[in-house]
Amino acid sequence: MHRTQSFVPRTAAEPPAGRLLRPSPLTVALLSTLAVWPVPQVVAADAPSLGALQAEIAQLRAENAALKQRLDGTPPPVATAGTSTPAAVETQEPAAAPTAGGQNLGSVVISSRRKTPLAELQDTPKSISVVSGDELEKQQVNNYRDILKRIGNVKWGGSSTNPTTTALSLRGLGYLGTGGALTFDASVNTTVDDVPYILSNMAVFNSYYDLETVDVARGPQGTTGGYSASLGKISFTSKAPRFVPEAEASITYGQRSTLITKGVLGGPIVDDVLAWRATLYREQSNGTVENLYYNARNGGGNEVSYGNIDRTFGKLQFLLTPSRDFSARLSVDVTPNSKEYGISSNGGIYPRAVPAFYDTLDASGKPIAVNQALQDTGRLSRRWFSQSSSWNYTDNYLNESNRAEHYPIANDTKGASAVLKWKLNDYTLTSITAWRDYHFDFGSPNFSNPTPFDVLRGPSSGLGYFRQKTQELRLNSPVGGLFDYQVGVFLADVFKSNGGEGRGTKFGSDAGAYYANVAQYQRLDADGAGRYLLVNSLDRLGYNTYSEKRDTSAALYGSLNFRPTEQLTINTGLRAAAEKRRNEVNYSQIYEQGFAAELNPVSVSNLNLGGFSSNATGALNANNNAAQLALANYTAQKYFGVASYSALNASQRQQIADAKAIRAAQLTGLYGQTAAEPFSKVLYAANISPIIKLSDTQTAYFSWQHGEKAGIAQIVGTTASGGTSVPVKPERTDSFEVGLRSALLGRALTVNTTFFYQNTRDYISNLYFYDDARTRANNDGTLYYTSGVGNVPKVRTKGIEVDVAYAVRDTSVRLSGAYNDARYVDFKFAAKPLELGGTSVPYYDVSGRRVAGVGPLSFNLFAEHIWHVFGDKRLFANFNYNRTSSYLTDPSLSRYSKVDGYGLTDASVGIRTADNKFEVSLLAKNLFNVDYGYQPVWNLYIPGTDRWLGVTVSGKL
Repeated sequence: MHRTQSFVPRTAAEPPAGRLLRPSPLTVALLSTLAVWPVPQVVAADAPSLGALQAEIAQLRAENAALKQRLDGTPPPVATAGTSTPAAVETQEPAAAPTAGGQNLGSVVISSRRKTPLAELQDTPKSISVVSGDELEKQQVNNYRDILKRIGNVKWGGSSTNPTTTALSLRGLGYLGTGGALTFDASVNTTVDDVPYILSNMAVFNSYYDLETVDVARGPQGTTGGYSASLGKISFTSKAPRFVPEAEASITYGQRSTLITKGVLGGPIVDDVLAWRATLYREQSNGTVENLYYNARNGGGNEVSYGNIDRTFGKLQFLLTPSRDFSARLSVDVTPNSKEYGISSNGGIYPRAVPAFYDTLDASGKPIAVNQALQDTGRLSRRWFSQSSSWNYTDNYLNESNRAEHYPIANDTKGASAVLKWKLNDYTLTSITAWRDYHFDFGSPNFSNPTPFDVLRGPSSGLGYFRQKTQELRLNSPVGGLFDYQVGVFLADVFKSNGGEGRGTKFGSDAGAYYANVAQYQRLDADGAGRYLLVNSLDRLGYNTYSEKRDTSAALYGSLNFRPTEQLTINTGLRAAAEKRRNEVNYSQIYEQGFAAELNPVSVSNLNLGGFSSNATGALNANNNAAQLALANYTAQKYFGVASYSALNASQRQQIADAKAIRAAQLTGLYGQTAAEPFSKVLYAANISPIIKLSDTQTAYFSWQHGEKAGIAQIVGTTASGGTSVPVKPERTDSFEVGLRSALLGRALTVNTTFFYQNTRDYISNLYFYDDARTRANNDGTLYYTSGVGNVPKVRTKGIEVDVAYAVRDTSVRLSGAYNDARYVDFKFAAKPLELGGTSVPYYDVSGRRVAGVGPLSFNLFAEHIWHVFGDKRLFANFNYNRTSSYLTDPSLSRYSKVDGYGLTDASVGIRTADNKFEVSLLAKNLFNVDYGYQPVWNLYIPGTDRWLGVTVSGKL
């Protein structure tokens, strides 16, 4: 089976794809002769041209010096059950390739069969999909979401620019609808160049270029090192520095003013000792949905289009090889601040009218009517919002995106890592040290309804900071014999914060008129004093929520390969990790009183807000002190011009009570500093995976994998004594796999098939907790919930995964597909979707239902063919088809959130030189302009992305 070896970067240590070079004096002499060897005949159509062959030989000569570090006999690294796979290479079986004159090129192999990354996994006892960086580049696939579409049974949803809505799932589990993504560990971990992104959201908005491979290992991970993952791990492997001068660049221009520029520079600084590689990426484009509010404000010069792209990425690497016993790979990367307007439930959406009836039936069996007066149909039809002749509910609200107070989503991240490797006799010691941070800033108010009115103001509480420090030490034994092993230690220290001073919910002058219930609005909009109270009830009032979390992880791990016979290898591993999660700083408090502090309630939770005490009709309660009575008198004088509160009539007292109730309903979630109950526990990961070599071309395996994910310390909701600590238990997953790995058609075709059955207990997911205080405060017949994280008692997923790769000289095909059946086995307290309202029962049983977020059937098909034209030119065409069956997007399983099955086709056609030094291609994404928009809830619609066309020009030195 594949095993980790001492560190030698492939690009520095291995010959270029398709050519096998033995670093001996005879080879050097042979290459020197062949570089000037006359070849008078034309090369056959299915063989490389003379110019291309001589160019390859010249490159081999240049790279030969770099092979010095292999002269000690160290084999190249190969994939193990926990590492990424190498990029596609030509088969390295020593077959002679004749020139036109019949001369044999000896050890240089130009084969018609190419070895794909998938073929490298024949002896790996895990279900893994892999795609090469070269394939991604052919269609300008550079963002996280589109890359994941190329690998099987893993999906990312949500907004591409708002990481708080990250929805990353594998085998149908791990999905998050909205929120929560910045607060706890991901079940599906992302690793880049052996550095775990503990907050997977850091990886979401990054751009990825200059990659060797991207792969996903399904099932619990952790026994081979890195950060553990209870459901699976996605690994990105970048191209490493080489001891050969290189430079390449490309530029893409397309619809929506898209401009993508890329470049790579690198080579030796000190021959055979120090090399470098710099990767640069810049992408910008307009969005697909226009915000008409800013268009009008700027006289037609729109400054906001949802779905725009504004991303820059830079990476600098150094490779140091001062001796054959030591190497160091140092890396620094920066993604500076970007400003994007994401298409999500917070913007770039189109409202839909709320249905007339709930799905819920009354006692007589008839559907319960929805109170339209409390929906946007009624609220936005109030006199307050219908005074303008240029805007109305029917013509504008339901047909356009016209949203005030929208801020761009800003992300930035940076990191540094050092991978050091020592060869200690036949052992290899590896140290991986890394630091990363991440800023997230989304100032737009959390108000999904796109109106031009002053309801909520920014900047909102969407402010987050994340920092991680990781250290790993790993020791690998000599490979071969009866057994070999790997042991290591992994340490992580993480800090997270959410919110910030002056950042939170801030109300505008139209907020009171919008949030008032029907009776409150009618009484307050009746006269001037009432309207004064209606405005002041919320105008300029602001509160913010802030929290700090500190997580630590200290793990010991080990894995063993035991070979009792030549045909049987047993891979087993164990990991024990001390996981601690602390959330000691939490509060939600008023930071700006606005224009009416006198309308505050007396207190909320453990906070004294200083208001006076009165009942629902405005009559003063008997428990007011002198200061409160003075405040009541001030209120009467301010709004009605009378000397004391006792001078008010019943109608006036009711208006004050209504204004106070509107304000109080928006402050029910406030609480003072409260520490959450910490989480501290030792968690385990383990695997046992027998591998049976059936023949040289077929391998079978069985695998049991166990993984656990840390619980959570959090505050959800309030009580009279402060925030409510709602601890979350650890998630536990057991995965069983049976797989067959086959190499067919002379190894040109690889077929990997896996059957899996996976149980997860205490599945950690976004949940909605019934908010009784807010429901009672609003008193409008609507059930209100507070979003948090909790445990679903049990979920189960089962299915089949198939990965196929076929590659000959000019044709390649890759298929990655899966059928998975992911269901809630035990989930009796799911929050009701909106259409099940109309009653006072807040939860319902969804046991047996499919889990939200992923359709049962999904696959991705890529194919490419190359034609030899004009002597030394290559005409190529490729396409990628990604298909998913229908599914629900809403975690509460709203039937309105159904996404119909759809397929997206990307395609590229172009021409390049045989030596790959110049290329021009035409690109199409969503070629057939498929509309894959969806409704996240019953009254909102989020559009998909329209067809895009562009052209790319690239070159290499």
